[in-house]
Amino acid sequence: MKEVIAQTELDSLIEILANNQDKNFVQRILYKDKYPVLEGKNEFKGKVHTHLMSDTEVDGKFIVYPEVIMQDGKLIKKEKDEAFNYAMKTGEYIEFPTNTAASWFAKNYKKYWNK
Repeated sequence: MKEVIAQTELDSLIEILANNQDKNFVQRILYKDKYPVLEGKNEFKGKVHTHLMSDTEVDGKFIVYPEVIMQDGKLIKKEKDEAFNYAMKTGEYIEFPTNTAASWFAKNYKKYWNK
């Protein structure tokens, strides 16, 4: 069953994604059917992963970045610190004005698929 999304939430997601569509992980949100998925392991067996978003503060800036990254055409789950370092090195993150906004996006980005 699809989760209902408020129009204002959808509008916010669309704007954030449109402003960051140059990033690989955003492309994977926008065009999910064109990309592979990563099969879950252990307690996540039977589920698939596409991003596993994390949010954090860096030098007073609030960012969201994926722990599942694409390398050589395959999705790879990185440990949180390794994913963070990768995001900082490659620019594969989105900056937000507040911690609340970053956390909201990290938890709600998949609602874009329910539009």
